[in-house]
Amino acid sequence: MKKPLIIIILLLFSIQMSLSRGDGIQNIKTFDTNSTMLFDEQLSLTFTENSSTLSVNVTSPAQSDGYGVAYLLNGLSNKGYWYQVGVSWQWFGFQGFAAIFDVWDPNGSTVSAFQGGPALIGLNSNDFDTFELLIRFLNDSVIMSVVDLNTSSQASLKERTFGANTFIGDTLSPLYHGYFSGLMTEMYHNKPYYGSEVPAYYTIDFSNEKVWLWMDEFDYTNSSLLFFKSTKMPVTPNYSMSFNGGFESVGAHLFSTGVTTFVNVSALFKLIGSSSRNPALILRYFSYTWNISIPNRLTVPRGTFWSAPTCLMNSNSTRIILKGNSTGVFLNSERLNLSYFEQYSVTLNIKSIGRGTIIPIIYFSSFGGNVTQPFTGSLQIWADSHTYIKFSKVTNSSLIEWMAYPNYYYVVRPVNITIVYIEEFFVSIVANPPIGG
Repeated sequence: MKKPLIIIILLLFSIQMSLSRGDGIQNIKTFDTNSTMLFDEQLSLTFTENSSTLSVNVTSPAQSDGYGVAYLLNGLSNKGYWYQVGVSWQWFGFQGFAAIFDVWDPNGSTVSAFQGGPALIGLNSNDFDTFELLIRFLNDSVIMSVVDLNTSSQASLKERTFGANTFIGDTLSPLYHGYFSGLMTEMYHNKPYYGSEVPAYYTIDFSNEKVWLWMDEFDYTNSSLLFFKSTKMPVTPNYSMSFNGGFESVGAHLFSTGVTTFVNVSALFKLIGSSSRNPALILRYFSYTWNISIPNRLTVPRGTFWSAPTCLMNSNSTRIILKGNSTGVFLNSERLNLSYFEQYSVTLNIKSIGRGTIIPIIYFSSFGGNVTQPFTGSLQIWADSHTYIKFSKVTNSSLIEWMAYPNYYYVVRPVNITIVYIEEFFVSIVANPPIGG
């Protein structure tokens, strides 16, 4: 993005552009770069091969230094037009995550649809979601799309090809008149950047391609370039570069920007019941996966995904089940508490001795909570271990009630029991003792 100005998204309907459904469209503010101090940091990678389709998955942290961040896929066409698609966070007043689009002509100006700045479409997304970014030629159009692979929220735009049919890489220079095909993390700061960005990860296959790594920072307060740093030539995977606090690295399947930060986690669990099984926690940080036993204290990279087993035992009669979320992301230092409940299958049958139909109520415990349920015919429930099942009496009138035998059961094992309800009557006996001798 060359300038942080934003158009009102509704303008797109009146020009040669197709807009897909987003999860939220806001009235966008414009931003005057001449009145505010801005420093634009770009951490980038340039492709060296041509392609008619560009695609990448990016895991995007929510971060801002006053003006937001964008994670971008860029395509330079063989006619000199530059297409940008990505996902942004808090981009100059736009709240939350958004799909962001921009198109530039060979002369360094935006095409008519984008003369106010990039277009943004709100997304239903969360911190560290993974997005698929795509730019491709289709008939006489260039399709740009963003899909949140975690929530399925998505947006796309269609723009003209201007006679092009491919996106070009560059083996001679990382930039061609300021344009390139490749990846970029762009973040605006209110002061010069010295290395505060949270890592973003772009997943793509670089195993058979050399790439350029480069970074720069532009000072809008006096329209000057603070620095530009690049590799001297295209490099093979497993290469990293740092300068002025910026850091980026490329592997066979990964391009990363920013510096890894760590959080401290206490992973604990409790098992309500008589079993002694211990769960294990699976941690995943992009391509790295490892298992840990719990309870445990650990230090992990911010953005590490965790998952716990939903059950430690599961049979037709006995199970140990997790209550609550089985997955999550470590974004801050925290205490993770997992609660497992041992439960038994209880089959209840009802037998009534008397006349008429009754619907008694049963009370039992499930996942530590009280459950109330009508009892009609045969019924199978899962009840917490070492808790009571209670059976209500049924009162038809002031003179008739049905009593349960037994009226409770203490759950210590799987069981099949029959509850007998007996109709009972209130009988009043009045004695008239004889008078006299």
